[in-house]
Amino acid sequence: MNPWRAGALIFSSFCLGLQYCTLVHLSWGSQPSAEKAEDPGSHHHAEPQHLDVVISHCDKPLGWIFNYVTRNVSNVTVVSKCNQRVEGAPPQARIVRSRNVGRCDHTYAQWLAQLQNHIPPDRRPSDLVLFIKDNDMSARSVEHEVGDHAVPFDEMLASATGASRFACGRRMGVFRKGGPRASIFHVKALMGTFQMDVYNRTASKLASSEKEPFKSKYRNLMAWMKDLGIAEILKNQTILPACYGGNFLTSYSQTVLPVSDLWQRIETSLSRSDSIEEGHFAERSWAALLSGRLTLQEEVRAFRSLRRIQFRPPLCGMIMVNPRL
Repeated sequence: MNPWRAGALIFSSFCLGLQYCTLVHLSWGSQPSAEKAEDPGSHHHAEPQHLDVVISHCDKPLGWIFNYVTRNVSNVTVVSKCNQRVEGAPPQARIVRSRNVGRCDHTYAQWLAQLQNHIPPDRRPSDLVLFIKDNDMSARSVEHEVGDHAVPFDEMLASATGASRFACGRRMGVFRKGGPRASIFHVKALMGTFQMDVYNRTASKLASSEKEPFKSKYRNLMAWMKDLGIAEILKNQTILPACYGGNFLTSYSQTVLPVSDLWQRIETSLSRSDSIEEGHFAERSWAALLSGRLTLQEEVRAFRSLRRIQFRPPLCGMIMVNPRL
């Protein structure tokens, strides 16, 4: 290993140790209440009356989504971006044709921006919104050794109606047999170093259809977060949740942010072209923006469960835990 890189890793580990010790010391100052001692998502709020679905569509049939969702759906909005026929949408679905930029992340930011930082008058804070892509991503379970699988919808409901008000739609598993398990928790300082020069899933995605470069003007994820105002919202957090794959469930209560025009800022950032680095920045930001902030005790618990940390892209900062946890 390059001695400079080795030194950087040692220094990062030292800093993380200091952060952990500080968190533990602070947590000893007062015993957590019974409510805060519970796992995130374990206590419940008002029962949601509505479930709305926002679908980012390119060219895949949508029927699988309505087999996957196990409760009645109130409204369906399909944002179709690739000038293809929409198959499998329910009759009451609202179909919106949109410019093909920013992929699913632009779709979600655009929909959120249209709320104008207000909960619609016919919705309650506890009502739910599912953001989902047309692609069921079944190939990812085979492609990735890590085992990227869909989270059962009933399990997503339990999380999104609990304390976190949010649920990831995809779950990573164990990187290798007997090894640690991926968690949704990430060390913010390391997660912020994420950057991509190219997108390697397919060669066709290395440059956009509009001849714009994939690489953004930003050095890394944290630079993008600072420019848009996301970093200010999350400044008091040491640990951030993040999920991958572009599918998630949240409540309307979480769509109202302290920065009233943040959704518009994200939408604008994702409007540069279709396959862009900014989309991968947004993918890593949805959970932190749309879930309840972690308490000090929850951050300490995340550190205590740590078995290993991912330093390399694309999972920078991910906390790996004991597979039995």
